Amino acid sequence: MEASQAKAIFDQLVYEIDAVISDVRRAAEEALQQNEFDQAARATHLGKQLQAFRARAMLMRTEWEKLFGMHAARASRPAQQGRGRQMRGTPLLA
Repeated sequence: MEASQAKAIFDQLVYEIDAVISDVRRAAEEALQQNEFDQAARATHLGKQLQAFRARAMLMRTEWEKLFGMHAARASRPAQQGRGRQMRGTPLLA
């Protein structure tokens, strides 16, 4: 998967979460206007959970970008020759 594809997927996920948060906010506001405090509290609790989920999605996106950046940097590096002797059974790391 290319970095631009993954970024688009994360962006779409965050966009969808934001849309749901907006819907939940409206539901909480309507419940408060109608003095339905229990329903407003449930909506507020759900909104907090969604905000935490959004933060985790953003953290995953950042982590993906860092990992992909490291992968891309390794892929673009020329292969190194003459690493010397390798101990038996030890993998050669790039």
